[in-house]
Amino acid sequence: MKPGEHPDEFFSYMPVLFTATYIDEHDNVFTTKDDLFAEIHLTKLDTINLIVSGRFSFKLKHEKSDSIVNVSEGRFDIHLFDRWTK
Repeated sequence: MKPGEHPDEFFSYMPVLFTATYIDEHDNVFTTKDDLFAEIHLTKLDTINLIVSGRFSFKLKHEKSDSIVNVSEGRFDIHLFDRWTK
């Protein structure tokens, strides 16, 4: 482990509220709903380079037909400075 990095066990489970929206190639809109599965796992916190990394998965529901889209095995690396200054 490099200076400024923290191991996976540094993070504990914490419920969060977030909204995700997906628009398919036919302009169908799918959004997260409170009753559907959603998960975000933070896997790395680099306090020197200010980067948070993680994985996510969630289900989205079509706004009219109630059909479901499953988003799985998503990942992200967010540079915190860029996010806070925009």
